[in-house]
Amino acid sequence: MAEESEVEPGATPAQEVQPATPGAKLRVAREAQGLSVQDVATRTRIAQRQLEAIERDDYAALPGIPYAVGFARAYARAVDVDEVAIAAEVREAVHGSDLGANRYEAFEPADPARVPSRALAWTLAAIVLLLVGGYIIWRTQLFTPPSSEEIAAQEPARPAARRPEAAV
Repeated sequence: MAEESEVEPGATPAQEVQPATPGAKLRVAREAQGLSVQDVATRTRIAQRQLEAIERDDYAALPGIPYAVGFARAYARAVDVDEVAIAAEVREAVHGSDLGANRYEAFEPADPARVPSRALAWTLAAIVLLLVGGYIIWRTQLFTPPSSEEIAAQEPARPAARRPEAAV
């Protein structure tokens, strides 16, 4: 009991240090209101994993700088923190990072082993030629008028049966 910490008369015993990063500020504000990350996700309609990334100040896990700033603003609005100040701090945090850098790899040509074989290419070409040839033959036969021999070979049509006339 000899090592009890004495509190100054004007200070509060649990005087907390203000968090330095925007994510930590948002987490402290959320916890002060007794909200879970899922509650904030429901309020903001932002995925829980993205809110957790904001709390960790892992802006590289977000789609881009505009999303990082927008998500942080929405999060700040949901936990009643100054959204303009949070947005400015997030912009400042991502300014020096490689978040806006191109994350795509350079284009590599396709693997030559994956190119279709010559036999497959020739087979497909032959099938296409057969289909085109068949279509052309079908179209020419469809629109060619019948010859006089074909007309003569057809049976003449039978005359229609007459109706019996009614006696008047």
